[in-house]
Amino acid sequence: MEQMMRTAKKLDTVFRILQWLTAGFGATAVLAVGALTVVGLKNPAALSAGMVSRLNLGPVSLQLANGYTAGSQAILTYSWIILVMAGTSVLAAYFCFHYLRNILKPMEQGNPFHEDASRNLKKLAWVVLVLGIIRNLTNLAGGVAVLKLVDFAAFEAFNAATVHMEVELGFLLVFFGLLLLSYIFHYGATLQKLSDETL
Repeated sequence: MEQMMRTAKKLDTVFRILQWLTAGFGATAVLAVGALTVVGLKNPAALSAGMVSRLNLGPVSLQLANGYTAGSQAILTYSWIILVMAGTSVLAAYFCFHYLRNILKPMEQGNPFHEDASRNLKKLAWVVLVLGIIRNLTNLAGGVAVLKLVDFAAFEAFNAATVHMEVELGFLLVFFGLLLLSYIFHYGATLQKLSDETL
């Protein structure tokens, strides 16, 4: 029992550090894109990109016969699209660490099968489901937005074009796995309660 309590405390410390790092990374990304926006609005020439021969635009990859140089507006818009797409992952990680820490609290006190653990596992499952759907939608919307952003008439010729649309469904397995775990913990909490009442 003491080993479990010590392990739960160590894991809580690790998840707390990861939660703060996640929040710090998210805040840094927002500040960086904000600074990039200010620089781009004040001095558009400062955001000139070098010439590229291959463009990866979300679901479309283009191999160009001649090079392409993106304008400052395209770079800014693409940066904000990437920020929104990355933001969903940062948000998911932050909430996952939050609920994992809540699951560990009863374990730190020597009570692994507490009703709070079951409730937090269920909340974690729903967070994974909602954020998995949001992430898929933002990935698709980001790809479409990038396609609308690029002026295809500026390209003289393509050597090759590849389209790849991906929908991640792994979050559904995590969702159902966490729901199953929440029911197992709920059953364990019920048995623990019955055992405590008989004693």
